[in-house]
Amino acid sequence: MATAYEHYTRKWDSTITERMMEPDTYPTLKPWAVQLLLQWTRQDPVSQKELTRVENVYAIQRNRNPFIDYPDLIEYIWGNKVGTAWHFSITDNPETIKPKLKIYPNPTKDKVNIETELTDGTISYKVITLTGSIVLSGTTEGKSINISTLPSGVYQFVVENKAEKLVNKLVVL
Repeated sequence: MATAYEHYTRKWDSTITERMMEPDTYPTLKPWAVQLLLQWTRQDPVSQKELTRVENVYAIQRNRNPFIDYPDLIEYIWGNKVGTAWHFSITDNPETIKPKLKIYPNPTKDKVNIETELTDGTISYKVITLTGSIVLSGTTEGKSINISTLPSGVYQFVVENKAEKLVNKLVVL
């Protein structure tokens, strides 16, 4: 929040800014808060739950958390790499390095058809709730999966093979 919304810190609850933030000044966070948060991120690396969440958010909002996709970015902003250039290449972007996944019809009730660039034989699939619970999984060499047992809702649809993992939003009516 401090990175994206530094210019709003004066409008936040004064107890927060008095405790952790220095409004309108880089690095926004007070030195003790920077050290605490750096220690936290170094001791608690990005988990599978966070990776699932960022994919769920992306499926709905079409935006990502760069600190989940690039955990070392924190070091370049506040840590031991401040002043070092962070090189970002278009090929580093998680959205561009993944082959496309198309699922249709979407929304659907009974089945979903898969169209993907994954060509390495059997494809594993998972249907995951927005809270991270796997509600359907299996493998297929075909292009159609029966989802008629799923209740109505919004899900994360994941397909993967040995080399790739692709994610898309699935809406079940």
